[in-house]
Amino acid sequence: MGWVFKRGKTWHIGWRDAAGVQRRKATPARTSAEARALVAELEAQASRVALGLEAPPVKSRETLQQLCEWWLNERCPEPSRENERARLVRHVFRHELGETPLSLLTADAIEARFEAAEKSGGPDGRRLKPATINRLRTTLHSVFAAASQPPRRWSGANPVAATRIRDVERFHAVTLAPEQIAAVLPLVPDAWRGVMAVGAYMALRRGEIFALKKSDYDRKRQQLRVAASHQRNTTKGGRIDVLPVPRIVQPYLEQAARAKSLWLFPNSKGQQRTKESDPHLVLRTAVRAAGVVERWESWCRRCKAKHRRTPVLVTDKKPAPASCSTCGMKLWVRGVPPHIRFHDLRHSTATSLLRAGVPLQHVQRIMRHASIQTTVGIYGHMVTEDLRGSLDETFSPSSPSVAPRRPV
Repeated sequence: MGWVFKRGKTWHIGWRDAAGVQRRKATPARTSAEARALVAELEAQASRVALGLEAPPVKSRETLQQLCEWWLNERCPEPSRENERARLVRHVFRHELGETPLSLLTADAIEARFEAAEKSGGPDGRRLKPATINRLRTTLHSVFAAASQPPRRWSGANPVAATRIRDVERFHAVTLAPEQIAAVLPLVPDAWRGVMAVGAYMALRRGEIFALKKSDYDRKRQQLRVAASHQRNTTKGGRIDVLPVPRIVQPYLEQAARAKSLWLFPNSKGQQRTKESDPHLVLRTAVRAAGVVERWESWCRRCKAKHRRTPVLVTDKKPAPASCSTCGMKLWVRGVPPHIRFHDLRHSTATSLLRAGVPLQHVQRIMRHASIQTTVGIYGHMVTEDLRGSLDETFSPSSPSVAPRRPV
């Protein structure tokens, strides 16, 4: 509740703003009733701001872009600053939302920006996926949360909290079975084979592999110390882990340790590989050469060259030789490999371990997860046939638990 009092001939009022801070102000009110009416109006405004229905009364002419720049320079964690800046520059700074003064910024304006990005796309014309919008929403929420702390650059409720969280379809990674990995590795170029082997058999991330030094490999105990990622002196988990080196990886590490470089897996100049080093294309090329495909496509190249309408036949198995029904030319058959990423090798490791019946606690330690829920929820990509086998084994007619009983 607000209050009013008189000093001399001037009526003063007091109230709490949307952040709960006490405010006092001299008014031009001539009577107590007029002063109480002003208090009621200010309290109603504070309530609307707290609910995100109205922009807070910001006196500064600061824009959203300037607030985000302050957050990047003063409050954003150093390891994620580069990625957060790229996200804000692409989706906020290059949009009119970045030029909006904080005094006019509301939850509706931010939500309108999100909806426009879903329908018409970003600066490059591509529509933003729900997961991308949720990440942008999280970043903006952190900006206003930090600005609400002393010294306050924002008063009132966080406007991003009133925006809608997008529904994201659960991500299903592409995984390779152990026999497929064994077939793919020999087809990887020598400069990348050790990187792929460590990623596939030890579940290390790309940045962690690039940051491995020779001193991190204990050849006597066959242990690998994982303590950095890219140019950062810490990993994603923020801790140092020591992993046992499996026998299948030891030859790759022994060969890497003989190289004349500080790093285990350097580039062609003996220097640390950068974030721009792209192992995805190398992996996909080897996967295609190994014959690991997700579908087969057949079409007539002659009709396509003459811009004729020719259908593309898609099959799950490699089709038998066939000819074009239009010109009689033999159809061109191509295997389409899965759109696999280097990080999917990490998914493959966890999935193979879980399918082999390895205890969850061991899988968690190998994957270096903080909780078992992360191991099972994100990396346990059990296919339908795995679930079918469990159901058949449990509810088969020969199972004792489902043996027929005589009616009483």
